[in-house]
Amino acid sequence: MKAKTEKSIFWKYTVFICAALLIGLTVILTVVYLNSDSLIYQQALKQARLLFHSVSLVKKWNSGYGGVFVLKSPDIEANPYLATPDIVTFDGKVYTEKNPALMAREISLLAQKDGFFTYHITGAHFAHPDSRPDAFETASLARFDSGERESYGAEQKDGRTLFRYMAPLYIEHSCMTCHEKWGFREGQIHGGISVSFEIDDIRSIQRLNRMLFLSTGIFGLVILSSGIALFAKKLFRGISEERKAVETMAMTDELTGLYNRRHLLARFSEEMERVKRVGSHLCCIMGDIDHFKSINDELGHPTGDRVLQETALLMRRELRPYDLLGRFGGEEFLVVLPNTDVEEAGKLAERLRKIIREQLAENANLPEGRAVTMSIGITCFHGTDRTVDDVIKRADENLYRAKAKGRDRVEAEMV
Repeated sequence: MKAKTEKSIFWKYTVFICAALLIGLTVILTVVYLNSDSLIYQQALKQARLLFHSVSLVKKWNSGYGGVFVLKSPDIEANPYLATPDIVTFDGKVYTEKNPALMAREISLLAQKDGFFTYHITGAHFAHPDSRPDAFETASLARFDSGERESYGAEQKDGRTLFRYMAPLYIEHSCMTCHEKWGFREGQIHGGISVSFEIDDIRSIQRLNRMLFLSTGIFGLVILSSGIALFAKKLFRGISEERKAVETMAMTDELTGLYNRRHLLARFSEEMERVKRVGSHLCCIMGDIDHFKSINDELGHPTGDRVLQETALLMRRELRPYDLLGRFGGEEFLVVLPNTDVEEAGKLAERLRKIIREQLAENANLPEGRAVTMSIGITCFHGTDRTVDDVIKRADENLYRAKAKGRDRVEAEMV
């Protein structure tokens, strides 16, 4: 029963620890998962802001010079939204003006062609069709009108994941040349620049990192759980062995290895209760080594201990598996015999007495010619007995009667 309880505790302990690890790992994975998304957005947002400010600086540079003129060639068209976009030099060359919006649009086309990123200058009052805001930009412009200063998010387009970013454009003094006719004032928001670039590569790396982290986490959990299970198994095995050792110490005599008095009496009481229920026989034998004090005095206590140990071995060898044998105290030994009548107990006692007389001295390595004997008293359970003390008292009386009659003999009470 105790073994089952310990095994149950072991499994509960192991399952609890593994469950705690699993929960902990799940929490960590969830945090890492959410944090990785956050890191991607933070990195993308940082990159988008940098691109936005780069475009803003280029636009500001262009606007600060009132536009930039480039040599007009057959493949370059004049800006149709400017009143006088072209100028002719003294040498007859034609230059056409690239205002900030047009320059930004052309640079965006180059960046888009190279596959890096795109940006788009847009606003509600921009005349060029390519400058019209899309859904994201329209929503962003509305946020700017509500006081927000940037807008961003991920968007799926043509099977790609794009990071979209947009920040407002403010009317500056250099912008009034073109935008004054729309009724704008300096400091007002007249549109915005949106930046778009792919983040599929980053997300692929993120997925790979998640898989690696998950695989490593599961592998680590298996290894750690196995280690904990092994440790717990060894721990509980050690505890079980220690418990058994303590139990053995609590119920056995250290010198002889037999039951000690306390445990022997407890088992005797159990057998007595059983006899009361089923009505079977129960006898006991009380044996005492004759002149044991002289052995200690003349041959020393180590020899006396050896005599006790050999006595225990000789007696146990003659008993049945279910008979109870214990050291009652000093040189006294008590044998409890379940399902045994007084006649059978007498035969056993006589056999024990002869074996002790014939073999004990030699087995204990006593000096030649030195004999060791045992006196034995026998009694059986009476229906009037209330406790084991009643039975033991009679066995003890029979033992002392054997001592009084010359020792090395068996005295039994016939019932």
